[in-house]
Amino acid sequence: MSDMTFPDFSGKVVACELSTKPDIPFTVIEEPTFEMQGGRVFLTGMTPHGVNDDDWCAGAPCAVAWDSVLVYYVFESLEDLEEKTGD
Repeated sequence: MSDMTFPDFSGKVVACELSTKPDIPFTVIEEPTFEMQGGRVFLTGMTPHGVNDDDWCAGAPCAVAWDSVLVYYVFESLEDLEEKTGD
């Protein structure tokens, strides 16, 4: 990872649209950081409360393969995301 550059998402919330899951609108990650796992780059962090239909994974750690992200949106906080999406 040292020869690659990545955005600094410190203190942010990131919503990712994934190429592997077209039926799921976005995967939302709080406290995102980049990690190398199994030779691939992942965006890792926590699943926030209130972003999934029944909150089944709220508070769980999650990881998204960076090479599967089509589009990502950066929010200042979970409140910022909720305000902009109306949720």
